[in-house]
This record gives sequence, C-alpha cells and structure tokens, in this order.
Amino acid sequence: MRHINKKANLAIVSSNSEWEIDRYLKRTGIRHIFQAICVGTDKRSKSEKILKIMHDLMETKSTTFMVGDCRSDIFQGKKAGVRTIAVTWGYQSRETLFLEEPEIVVDTVPEFMKIFDDF
Repeated sequence: MRHINKKANLAIVSSNSEWEIDRYLKRTGIRHIFQAICVGTDKRSKSEKILKIMHDLMETKSTTFMVGDCRSDIFQGKKAGVRTIAVTWGYQSRETLFLEEPEIVVDTVPEFMKIFDDF
C-alpha cells in the first residue's frame, strides 16, 4: 500500500464514523498514507464528497478511482464521473457488484495493487 501513496493521493470516503475509521487506521498503522478522510458525519452524498476531495487535492476525474465493496459505492463513483473499482472481499458478492457495472472488479489485494502498478 505504501508504494501506491508515492504514485497517488489517497483519500477515504465513508459512511462510517470518524472514530471507527481512525481506530482501524491507527491499528493497522496506515493513517499517514491518506491525504483526506471524509466520514459519515459529513451529510453530503459520497459523490459530492468525492468531488470535494478531488478539488482539494487538485485531481481530475480521469485520475480518480472510487474503490468500493458495495453497489452504492460504485454508483456514487459513477455519479461523480470517476473510474470505479469493485473489490469482492468486502460487503457484497461479486455477482451483486457486477449489477452496477464497475469499470474494474478485483478479487484479491495483489490484483488490486497491480492496477496501480500498471496505471
């Protein structure tokens, strides 16, 4: 994950609480690799949060990915006009994720990491 950080700005857009996200990031020791975090207390839609973070980090739609484990993540990424990656190791099944037609679907972390090596 650290080598992705050298190639790109990383941000979290989540409906989870700041406490939950902060606890996880501190436990895993990866908080420092994220340039922005937008949590559930921010009542904007995920697509609006994505656009705000893109503006703050001076990113474009073509260089921004919404990575999600449920259909709503993919939907919100598409609504923001960014590229979408569905990961199958999370909340919803591969079959369910395909219903939202993500640009990329990955089944493993190494497969996910390869996307950014190729990008």
